[in-house]
Amino acid sequence: MKKCLALILCFATVFSSVAFCFPAIAAELEFGVETGEDMTVFEPENVKALSKSLAYELPEPLIEPSVALGEAERSAENAENNAFLTSVFFNGEGTEESPYLLSNAADLRRFSTVINADTSGEYLNAYFVLTNDIDYGGAEWTPVGTYATETGYNTAFQGHFDGQGHTISNFVITNEYRYIGFFGLVYNGSVKNLTISDAKISVNYDSLLYAGSLAGRYLGLGSNKKAAIENCHAENVTLTVESGRYSVYAGGLIGYLHASKGASLTLSDSSADVDLSGTVSGYPGSASASDRFNVTLGGLVGYVGAIEDNSAITIKNSYSLSHVNAVSTVNRTRNDNIKAGGLLGYFGSDQNAAIKLSGCYSSGGVVTSAIADNFSGGLLGYLIASESDLTVENCYTTSNVYGKSTANTAYIGGFTSVAGVLNSDGFVLESCYAAGNVIDSGSNSSEGGKFTADAQGDMSTFGLYTHEDSLLICDTTFVPAKTLDKQLTSQDALNLSRYTGFDSSVWKSRSAPYPYPVLANTPYKPGDISLYYMSENDVFQVITGKTYGDTASDPEGTPESNYLFSHWSLYPGGNAAIPEDTHLISDTLFFANFTEDYRIFEISFSADGNIIKTIELPYGAHIPFPTAPEKPADQTFHYIFSHWSDTEDGEDNCEDAFVTGNTVFYAVYEKIENSVWDGATATAFSDGTGTADDPYQVKSPANLFYLSQNVASENYRDAYYVLTRDIDLGGHEWTPIGSEESPFCGHFDGAGYAIENFKITNTEKYAGIFGLTQNAIITKLGVSNFNISITDSNSASAIYAGAIAGRMTVKGANVLSEISECYSTGVLEINAAIAYVGGLVGEAAATDDTMLIYIENCYSLAQISVNAATMSMAGGIAGRFKAATLGVAGIDRCYFAGKISAVSDSKGSVDAGGIVGFLFDDEAYIETQSGNAALFAAAEKGTVRNCFAAADITASTSSVSCYAGYIYARKNADASMSNCAAYDGMKVVGTKIEKANTSEKSIEAFYNSDYLAELGFDFETIWTANETAFPVLHYEAAAKNVFRVKTLHYDSNERTLTVSFLISFRDVESYTVLAGAYSNRGKMVDFAMKKVDNAEKLQTVEIELYDMDIEEPETFTISVVDSATLALLDEPIELHA
Repeated sequence: MKKCLALILCFATVFSSVAFCFPAIAAELEFGVETGEDMTVFEPENVKALSKSLAYELPEPLIEPSVALGEAERSAENAENNAFLTSVFFNGEGTEESPYLLSNAADLRRFSTVINADTSGEYLNAYFVLTNDIDYGGAEWTPVGTYATETGYNTAFQGHFDGQGHTISNFVITNEYRYIGFFGLVYNGSVKNLTISDAKISVNYDSLLYAGSLAGRYLGLGSNKKAAIENCHAENVTLTVESGRYSVYAGGLIGYLHASKGASLTLSDSSADVDLSGTVSGYPGSASASDRFNVTLGGLVGYVGAIEDNSAITIKNSYSLSHVNAVSTVNRTRNDNIKAGGLLGYFGSDQNAAIKLSGCYSSGGVVTSAIADNFSGGLLGYLIASESDLTVENCYTTSNVYGKSTANTAYIGGFTSVAGVLNSDGFVLESCYAAGNVIDSGSNSSEGGKFTADAQGDMSTFGLYTHEDSLLICDTTFVPAKTLDKQLTSQDALNLSRYTGFDSSVWKSRSAPYPYPVLANTPYKPGDISLYYMSENDVFQVITGKTYGDTASDPEGTPESNYLFSHWSLYPGGNAAIPEDTHLISDTLFFANFTEDYRIFEISFSADGNIIKTIELPYGAHIPFPTAPEKPADQTFHYIFSHWSDTEDGEDNCEDAFVTGNTVFYAVYEKIENSVWDGATATAFSDGTGTADDPYQVKSPANLFYLSQNVASENYRDAYYVLTRDIDLGGHEWTPIGSEESPFCGHFDGAGYAIENFKITNTEKYAGIFGLTQNAIITKLGVSNFNISITDSNSASAIYAGAIAGRMTVKGANVLSEISECYSTGVLEINAAIAYVGGLVGEAAATDDTMLIYIENCYSLAQISVNAATMSMAGGIAGRFKAATLGVAGIDRCYFAGKISAVSDSKGSVDAGGIVGFLFDDEAYIETQSGNAALFAAAEKGTVRNCFAAADITASTSSVSCYAGYIYARKNADASMSNCAAYDGMKVVGTKIEKANTSEKSIEAFYNSDYLAELGFDFETIWTANETAFPVLHYEAAAKNVFRVKTLHYDSNERTLTVSFLISFRDVESYTVLAGAYSNRGKMVDFAMKKVDNAEKLQTVEIELYDMDIEEPETFTISVVDSATLALLDEPIELHA
């Protein structure tokens, strides 16, 4: 029993994995050390233990893994393809006094090319100046600066770039780079006064990734070396990166900042307003337990780390409005974590270095989802100092933080997730506040705090504040050993004087819409706020364009669910929060809540394109199906109801169906072909695509007629076709396939079946199943029981008539036209001025000197009668055969055993031959192939060869031009006959008679397989001998698939059904007949089966169903399957009782 199941599609966004449960399980916090791409594992001494036996992740040592596959090659390509750019460079000399000037998009491309190809270090300390705003036109950008193992940092940008307040906009990066941004890799360089705007960066690359709008990786290395970023901004940028094997470092402005070996690096007066998304979705199979695969994201900078004596990093007077999304689907160890912050993802120092963050803020939202541990904070994702100085002062955040760890622990803090100090008294954290909400969105375990989720070690803290009305939703609330932050009431939070320790020269008060203190030297800018309405792990709706202090907007409608919608809340399972009463501070998620009552859904029933009934039922209710109406028959088919389905023409999957949502069910009808074609209905092919591997399947007369009516279409003219059964044209007038305007140029495989029972009486110039063919291949087709009878009184017209084709042609260089393994039995009667008539084809002709045309392994038993006033050419196979290959092409291994009568009542010429009337050949094609030895070897083997005839031939006219022949009647000088035989008892009448190569006095000679094999007939794969008759084609002797009902009788008194049918199936040893009776509801009420051996034998089989469960079943279905495999051998037959 199949149930009807509705598919539920999930919207795969960053938020789609949010599951809402809050088990009260607090996991132990475990930290380790990050590793580079090439599986380099940091030594254990870099993992520092604390009193709680925890381990913090310390800043990374400098490791530049091997260049990513392909990047070095791209750089080399650029160098080679653009070598001229290094000699034709920019205006200027590259000095501080005379910098290189970049004025347009071409200059930017040249800039990228020469830096990435500068293996010699020519531009290491060069100065560059931007002179204009430059719109890059949406073109792909190649980041400036990279690293190659062979060249080290020579190909990194090590110069000085001054944007002079200008903007570079509208570029994209989608190619696979490790270092991603306008700058890829910067080494001891400086960049200032530059804005990146309206860029779209989207890279999915299985490499270690560093990505930022301005720069991917920014390094300060070496004693007294200085690197700087000043007054740089990213606006309206979308940045999405994903790695399926390694870690991702991404920031709205800079992906990765590092200082070591005594260098200093400064980032000041800069900002980012970026839609930022970073994902790690896998790892190498060779990874060890100590390796890490992390996502480190920050609205401004992803990673910030300084190590070693006298190394320093300072970030000041900067801000982020970025929307931060971090996702990790790595399910390996809990150490493959996320570190994400509204401003910085990671901020740490080690080994006597010093880092400082001051005068900075963030207001964009932070949304993260991991399987392993998750460290997410409103300003900082991770904060650590070991044996070094670290200062965070005069900073604030209004970012809402949503974090989740589905298998481990989420550490979520309003300001920072964790803050740790190891062996240092230089950790200072003061004059800061956090005003955002902190919400666990569905973790296995979570620890949180309005300021921090964990703090350990000896740190100096003063003047740290949170707001009383901020939400904190998590399993375990962090309670420090000593008070870390103070909560301010909603009223006190507005008053700068309540923030003890806040210097009035650094901070200033603001009025609405943002009423809290802001930084005096860092511009306050309200960012755009997005609202995400979540429903059962899906994003139901997104509303954008809000700003701080606005109220939320109600979404349009309510989300669909199996249950009745209740309300929106600000956290999973929370109390009702009315969106229009909710004042916004940052990106906000609303969560849908539902009652325990099921929704009511609409269930509709459609039959034959019309809704016949609609009912309302609750979720989970059993669906009662109505009785389907009868579908009217058409000229080709009648229809019987089969079953209901949840898709149009779908499978039977709805019995015992239950309500899962608003659903339409469709009545599916079995389509039964009417037994007799009406002569006019054309039906498109239901199977096949017309290719050699998937030909159109011709299943019915209406299919074949459809080809006749649509042969002019590009879809059908030169396509591939295959017959799937014998085609009975019902004695109707037939319209040949292919005309002078639209010849048939395709491949037609009869597959051993026959087209039968048709007539052609209309005046058709080209008469046959096919009219005119060009470069066509026709094979294994029988044409029988036909009557082609045409009278054309036009004194100048010509008629071409044959059972297979009126005329076959070939056109084009070295192409082929062929009829093979075909036969015909029927009548051709042609009365016209000029007539070309053959048992298979009227004329076969090459139209220039570069063709190959063949008729082989065919026979005809046709009765041919021709009366032509001017000229007639009649042959048992072809009326005229015209080639240009000197015996390469030709008529081969064919025979004729019918009858030909060709006359002319008006002194016209007559040619009548047992195989061909007129035979023409020349050496025109051979001459074009002077170097083809194989072709010359094949030549002169006979234009007609290996054939025989055993038929009466009569040629009669009152003129002297009356030719008859056993094989051919007449030929030109180059045409030839080879190894052809005739029955000596043939009656051949004509003025001039051409003999065969040999003749046999006994007709039985042509029944004998040994004799015929000497003529070239292949009895292993093509022909089958019959010792009492002429040979037939092998597929004729083999059983055909036949499956036809003869009688069906239902006795309502005895409740017995008896069915007899004619059946034969080739290619199987035995078959099993299955008979079933069905109620009008579509339910089976009785069943019987019968196995039959000797499957190839055409026989009548009878099957009975006894003692039916109902008095009068609605329908009966009879199927035949292979007994060995149970595979269907033909379409089931379905009948009304």
